[in-house]
Amino acid sequence: MNATDAPSAPERQEHPAPHRNRVGRVSIWFGVLGAGIAWNLQELFNITLAGYFCYPHDVPLAEPLWSGLRTTTFVIDALAIVICVAAGLVAFANWRRSRGEKAGDATQLLGNGDGRTRFMAMAGMVASGLFLFATIASLLYIVVGAPCGG
Repeated sequence: MNATDAPSAPERQEHPAPHRNRVGRVSIWFGVLGAGIAWNLQELFNITLAGYFCYPHDVPLAEPLWSGLRTTTFVIDALAIVICVAAGLVAFANWRRSRGEKAGDATQLLGNGDGRTRFMAMAGMVASGLFLFATIASLLYIVVGAPCGG
């Protein structure tokens, strides 16, 4: 074996995310972004619907022009909650598959940039929980509040 046959330094180093093949790309990105996108779309649709049916002109109405506004916004919120929970469960499954990705404490892993798959799964769990809380708060307003705020 001569010097040209020996592996180079980058080839001898272990990949910083050795468990990346255990978690699919769609799965990891759905876990990270799914709840945030669901919350954003829920806010976009509900605010647009409420604005259109409660404020058709310069003066807000006491009751919406369309009687199905509350039901529709409730269904949109419920769907967003289902997506937030699904994204959180996917992120948790991703974390379970990659939790032993690298040895060491958090300081070592942060300094080296190791364990990216596990980090993204953990970030997905945190983000999903926060967006789930925000979506439930929006749903509570729809349940107890007046459709047009009046």
